[in-house]
Amino acid sequence: MTKLLISVFLSMTLMIILASKQYSSRYMIPAILLCPLALYLIVFISLRVVNFKYKTFIRNSLCAVFVLYIIFFPLRDAYQTSNWNVKKRMETEKMNTFIEKNFPNAKVLTCFGSSSIEFASAFTLMFSGSQKGYYENILNNKFPNQLFFEPWVKKIHSIKGTDNVKDILNSDGKLLLKIASVGNLNETSLEEIKKELIDTYNFKNPEFVNVFENGNKETIYEVHLK
Repeated sequence: MTKLLISVFLSMTLMIILASKQYSSRYMIPAILLCPLALYLIVFISLRVVNFKYKTFIRNSLCAVFVLYIIFFPLRDAYQTSNWNVKKRMETEKMNTFIEKNFPNAKVLTCFGSSSIEFASAFTLMFSGSQKGYYENILNNKFPNQLFFEPWVKKIHSIKGTDNVKDILNSDGKLLLKIASVGNLNETSLEEIKKELIDTYNFKNPEFVNVFENGNKETIYEVHLK
């Protein structure tokens, strides 16, 4: 038991060290999941070194509580997550329906964090290795008028990169911007996109008109390029 407790402690410590390099609370989940086990081992080892009347009862009760814990909370979280995902999907469908109904031929500039199969597909190209060119051609044919903006890169790009961005911006059809206000990554994205349109693509005064918002804190702007 002592060796197992030491192993759990070292595993949690290593997880904390790894997460501290690029901290986010979700990266701590594996370490947090070991807390009930660590607590159980501490109590179990403590009961082994003492001798009193109700030691066996306490140990069995602790086992029961531990089992109930690992059953109840995951089921509760799974239920809450399922409801949240259903709501999020419905709000995403509202947004996509709005675009299809009101802007069927629009060019769409999507920001990180927005519900978008196009952005998710384009993001995977970062991990495609030597097959990047192959998948790039497939996605470019599937999403020819899609543009993307990542807050840590601060550059507008398409599936193919930045070479054809100007051609897409100047092509026929309205330009829409999809952006999520969740988290702090996109807080300055509107200003950064405007700066990019002015500095790199020579538009004098781009305007962003809010035309739709959904329950996922996602907003659609119609971009007037001037």
